[in-house]
Amino acid sequence: MEYAVNDDGVAALKQLSSRLLDNTANIENATNALEAALGQNTIGLGPHASSIKKVVDDVNTEQKEACKPILELSDKALGLANEYQEFIDTDRFANGSAAGVYNEVNGFGGTIQNTSSTTSDNTVNNETDDSKSNNYDQIKEMIAAGVTSESDVTRIGRLVNDQVEAEIDNKRSELGRLDSRLDSLREELFSPNTSKEDKERIKKETHDLRESINEAKRNLSRDEIVKSVLSNIRDIGPADDDLGQEYKSGFFSYNEKVANTINDVRNYLPRDWIEKSNSTPIITKKVRRGYYYNDGNNVTIALSDYGSEGMRRVGFHEMGHRMEDVVPGIKKMEHDFYKRRTDGYDLEWLGGGYARSEVTRHDMFLDPYMGKDYGNTPNSSYELLSMGLEAVYMGNYNLQRDPDYANFIYGILAAI
Repeated sequence: MEYAVNDDGVAALKQLSSRLLDNTANIENATNALEAALGQNTIGLGPHASSIKKVVDDVNTEQKEACKPILELSDKALGLANEYQEFIDTDRFANGSAAGVYNEVNGFGGTIQNTSSTTSDNTVNNETDDSKSNNYDQIKEMIAAGVTSESDVTRIGRLVNDQVEAEIDNKRSELGRLDSRLDSLREELFSPNTSKEDKERIKKETHDLRESINEAKRNLSRDEIVKSVLSNIRDIGPADDDLGQEYKSGFFSYNEKVANTINDVRNYLPRDWIEKSNSTPIITKKVRRGYYYNDGNNVTIALSDYGSEGMRRVGFHEMGHRMEDVVPGIKKMEHDFYKRRTDGYDLEWLGGGYARSEVTRHDMFLDPYMGKDYGNTPNSSYELLSMGLEAVYMGNYNLQRDPDYANFIYGILAAI
């Protein structure tokens, strides 16, 4: 099936949303620096602290007003991307339940349309590729044999990737079957040959079927499918007796929404990963461009706030940096993957919205930010895991267009 807005269009809208947010980041940097300095020197500033804080608050207010149109456009782009993704992911057009052309999108001038024809029998193929039906035993055997190289990670990840896609196919097929049954009930309901008694039966069945369809749509959530597949390989999320991630307290050190987002993301990461982070108190902040920072004394996770899903996306991203910081082996695997993929590519500026010091090696990554360079050593940070977590859990990028990268991320999640 082809759409006027396909996976590439969804990725482009999400990238536009992200870039718009990035373009507001430079405006905020000076205020963040002032706020940090104020928080660290409150006692030393004595009676001047309150007046300086008022100035910082006033600047923050003015910044928010100046950036509001940009943030609104970013929200609009992200909202459209999510709407398009829902149409594509659930194959609503394929079974004829929502055929036709959708209205023009205000501000973007695009349309979504069904360009395929429906089949005459409206049947749903529930068969799956046997080679993808159950890779769990083979994956566990490969992990038990030892994971010592990036190629080991990628080979394991290919099997995990296959399993995830097989689960998604199965759930899409189930949703298609339910939608087809709903279409049949509609035809029967409005048939002149349907008796009054049958119409009452059809209405009840339709009500029950709609509940099943809603449940099937919830089950099609990519983050839950990925979590389910990984849970068959290793423990995912906190244990029942987990004490939780520690956070710094205080006005300048704690933001409840950011902490709640981090706690949500922890549910989707390997248990032994998050346990390595729990005992280190984290400073949480709400900012306009998210970041992770560890100066050796304090760890900060700052998330941008443009709606729950936006903050959640950034939460997966920054927790990726936290995990590469605390889990031995991740950075080494990222380095080897990065070296293989970017060998021969020169460093280039990331472009508008980024500081001149922010450079990348483009390779064939879906987004240049995936190739961002932080020194390119086995101990350097990378954007590979962070951007990959966004993709596999939030669908910000269709990693199936870069299966090598997808396999690498799934392999890291399953085996490191």
